[in-house]
Amino acid sequence: MKKVALTIAVTVFLGGCAMSDTNTSPIPAQSSAISAEPSQAPSSAENQAILYFVSDTGKSFRLFSEQHDLISSSGDLVTDALATLLSGVKPKDSDYTNLWSSDSRLNGLTVNNGFATVDLHFEQLNVGAETELRAIEQILWTLKVNNPEISKVEFLRDGNIVESFAGHVDTLDVFQIDEGYQSLATIDLDLDEGAVIKSGDPVTGLACTFEANAPWELFQDGQLISSGAETAEMACPVRSKFSISLGPLKPGSYLLRVWESSMEDGSLINEDTKNLVVK
Repeated sequence: MKKVALTIAVTVFLGGCAMSDTNTSPIPAQSSAISAEPSQAPSSAENQAILYFVSDTGKSFRLFSEQHDLISSSGDLVTDALATLLSGVKPKDSDYTNLWSSDSRLNGLTVNNGFATVDLHFEQLNVGAETELRAIEQILWTLKVNNPEISKVEFLRDGNIVESFAGHVDTLDVFQIDEGYQSLATIDLDLDEGAVIKSGDPVTGLACTFEANAPWELFQDGQLISSGAETAEMACPVRSKFSISLGPLKPGSYLLRVWESSMEDGSLINEDTKNLVVK
């Protein structure tokens, strides 16, 4: 297989969770726009970390973040985060998928001057080209968000050089993490699925959208009760913070939807929805 230089943003799906993309020709990882620093800081909660999962937006597969309890306690946040992801942990949001299953595991991780070597065990992934790339990016971004110094990653399989995870993306060379606008979700809420908030609390997220637009709607019992449009701090290709003030709300269950639409034809590009509880 031809060796290629890879500049990518991370995402991946594992065998048994094959996505329906049909491109089966070998491809290099696509250039993606990820800032030198991840837009989200590592979790400050003890024994928790941010992990990346995949969702089908209708136009492409994108990476979304969630905060999760760690399954191991090596004392190194990024190692424990990656081990948790590769254990096949299920995302909290049913719109997301972990492309890695319990058949995979982290054998070891070394980081030296921003260069990470990931040794993992896995069965051959049964996915297409785009989802193979996203599976790789799941690992890359989980590394990056929990250790911002990591900028380059190489992969081993049970201590040996690995040519590809599924036969489409060349993994012989080093992956350089740059910008993630081609793979990270254009709208990504910080809120966990089923989160409990107080009335008046703002809801935040990250956006990489045209003119920094972040329109939103709030539903209760299927009825639209409020809506608005926020502006992120910067427009794409920069991922930046936005904040939504939902105003005073009665205790109960709600559904929040934030999305990006095409400026060309109004079609949906990306959305993130979260059920939440106001106490």
